[in-house]
Amino acid sequence: NVTTAYNCKHDDTNDKVSSTEKQICEKLILHMYTHSSSVPFHHPVPADCIGYHKVITRPMDLRTIKGKLNSYANISEFLADVRLMFHNCSTFNRPESEIGKSGRTLSKAFDEWLEKYCSNSQISIPDRTNKRKKTSIQMIDHAS
Repeated sequence: NVTTAYNCKHDDTNDKVSSTEKQICEKLILHMYTHSSSVPFHHPVPADCIGYHKVITRPMDLRTIKGKLNSYANISEFLADVRLMFHNCSTFNRPESEIGKSGRTLSKAFDEWLEKYCSNSQISIPDRTNKRKKTSIQMIDHAS
């Protein structure tokens, strides 16, 4: 499992995010909320969105992530929820749709902000690029 090291040290003696991690998470949330592509992600998808809750079993949005900020055990849990939000977007929306495009744009910006704020840290965060390559290889294997 390949990982990328970022400067987001976690204090293992505590079961909550460290103050440094929390500050980083708060900055990341603020950047996401204010990004022009983030509007579809501000609130939970409404219950009346046809088919969404049948396809997406673990919905996630920025308001929910912000509300959970004080309960995350570490920054990796925060990142898992952010990644889940983007994964849900790409699972439910067509790539060429406005929301699909917004999700990709916001995800790319998020990765840049994460690297900016965590570039001098020691925490290991899974590298999405290598995971994506592995998934592509698995898909090729299944197609054979």
